[in-house]
Amino acid sequence: MKTNFLLIIAILLSLNGIKAQEIMKFNNQGYLGIGTSEPTQRLTVDGNLRVQRSAGTNQFMNVVLANDENAYLNFGLQSGKRIGFQINGGSQMSILDNGYVGIGTNTPQHKLTVEGTFRTQRESTGQFMNVFLHPQGNTFLNFGGLGQNNFIAFQINSGKIMHISEDELEVYGNISVQGGSFIDDGTIIADYVFDESYQLMPMEEQGLFMRMNKHLPKVDSEKKIKLDGSYDMARRREQILEEVEKAHLYIQQLNKMYKILDKKNQEMFNMIKELVSENKELKKEITQLKKS
Repeated sequence: MKTNFLLIIAILLSLNGIKAQEIMKFNNQGYLGIGTSEPTQRLTVDGNLRVQRSAGTNQFMNVVLANDENAYLNFGLQSGKRIGFQINGGSQMSILDNGYVGIGTNTPQHKLTVEGTFRTQRESTGQFMNVFLHPQGNTFLNFGGLGQNNFIAFQINSGKIMHISEDELEVYGNISVQGGSFIDDGTIIADYVFDESYQLMPMEEQGLFMRMNKHLPKVDSEKKIKLDGSYDMARRREQILEEVEKAHLYIQQLNKMYKILDKKNQEMFNMIKELVSENKELKKEITQLKKS
C-alpha cells in the first residue's frame, strides 16, 4: 500500500517535471519527510507549514520558522471567531480574534479570563499561589511554600507597598480606612487596671513623672519608639488604654475627695450659720442690757 501511494505521488510530481525524491521521502522507519530526505519524526517538514480551508475563506494556520530564529503559529480567522484548544472533544482554551484568551471559557471578556481556580507555582521550591472563587461568592488568594523568612510582596512601579509573612503584616506608607472599621482580635485588654491587686501610682507621683519625662508612665516615649525602629499598635493601644483607665480611677479618687470636702464644707457652713444666729442673739441681749 505504501509503495502504491509513493508511486502515485512520484507520477504526479513527475508530470510537473519535479523529482519526487527531492520533495517527499519515507525512510525505512516509516517517517515521512517533506523538503528533507532525513525525517526524524513521523512527519518532518523542512520549511513552513500551512493548513487551510478551501480557497475563498480566511481560515488558515501557518507554522512559520522565521529568519530571525523565532517560531510563529499564524492563524487566519473570520471576525468574531476563535482558535480553540480541545481535549477529548471538550474545549479547554480559546483565543479570540481580538487577542483575548479564555481558559475554561469560550467567551473571555479580558486579556486573560480563567473559569475556575487559577494556580501559579514553582516546582523547585514548592511555592504556589491559588486564586479561588468559592461557590458561596467569596474570593481567596491562597499562598503556599513560603519559607520562615520569606514573604508575599505587593509592589507598584517596583516600589514596596506591603509585605505579608506567616505572622506579620508590614505596610510601607499610610493606612486609610473609609466606610468601615479597623478591627483586630482584641487579645490585649487593659482591664487588669481595675483589679484590686493593681498598683496604682499615686496622683502626685503621676504628675511628677509627666513633668520630668514628658510622657505618660505606661506609654512608651518617642525616643524609645525611634530606638526600637518599630511601632507595635497592639502594645501602644494597651498602653494608652491603661492610662485612660488609670485616669478614671484618679477621677474616682478626686470625686471621693470632693464629696468629703463638700461634706466638711457643708458642716462648716452650718456651724457658721449657727454662730451668726447666736451672734445676733447676743447683740440683742447686749442692746437690752444697755437700755436697762
